[in-house]
Order: sequence, then structure tokens, then C-alpha cells
Amino acid sequence: MGDVDPISRGDKVYLDTAYVCVRWESGGRFLFVEWKEWADSPEYRAAHEAILGAIREHHAARLLIDALHARVISDEDQRWLGAEWIPRAVAAGRRWTAIVMPSSALVKTIVENIDNRAPNTATETRYFDSVTGARAWLSTVG
Repeated sequence: MGDVDPISRGDKVYLDTAYVCVRWESGGRFLFVEWKEWADSPEYRAAHEAILGAIREHHAARLLIDALHARVISDEDQRWLGAEWIPRAVAAGRRWTAIVMPSSALVKTIVENIDNRAPNTATETRYFDSVTGARAWLSTVG
């Protein structure tokens, strides 16, 4: 949260709640997702549907997910994400994802395992300790 840029002209906020913020960052031409705290299953899935809508609208190949404050994701939501959502996101254009890793060791493991559950795709995911590092990598792809 400390190195998140302010919203600028051309950016578009898709969802801003107590648990997540989803916005298009026009300057970097990527979708920025900041998990702020725990979301229950309907909230978690609704957030991902908002992300998918933004990917489609902007033909967004690049995502930056700040999961530093993310909380545990249920097994059922992990399976849904890997089996259903990720393939739809890839079909919509997602190619590169930079993830700022959670501070919780348990959630870190969950985040790393989600991509392993997804069907084999032509995407690349990299893990970072900061939003700054994630931004820097995204600026080199696509």
C-alpha cells in the first residue's frame, strides 16, 4: 500500500471495497489489484469477476496483484480460481502476472500453489517483495 501510485487521468477504478481495489493503470498499461484484507467467498469471486471484466475491456495482458495483505483463501475458491477463473482470464488476454507476495507464510504457500492448480497455460507469473519490483518487471514484458 505504501508504494501505490495515486489515481491519475486515464485510470479507471472497477471495484474499491474494504477488502480489495481493482483499477486500470493507464500509465503502466496494466491492471492493478490490491488485496486489503480477508474477503468471503462471494466477495472473493465477485472481485475476480470485476478483474476479468477489466481484462476484457482493456485487453489487459499484464496484471499486478498486491497480495501483501491478502488472507487465507478457501480450498474451494482456490480450486475455482485454478480450474475456472484463470483459464477465462487467459482466454481474455492475461499473459503476465506480477504478484507481491503476502506477509503470511501460509498465504504465501497458497498463492504459489494456485498457479500450479491451473491448467497449463502460456502465461508467466513472477513473485516480488514490493510493488516497485513488480512494476519494474511488468514494464519489461509485452
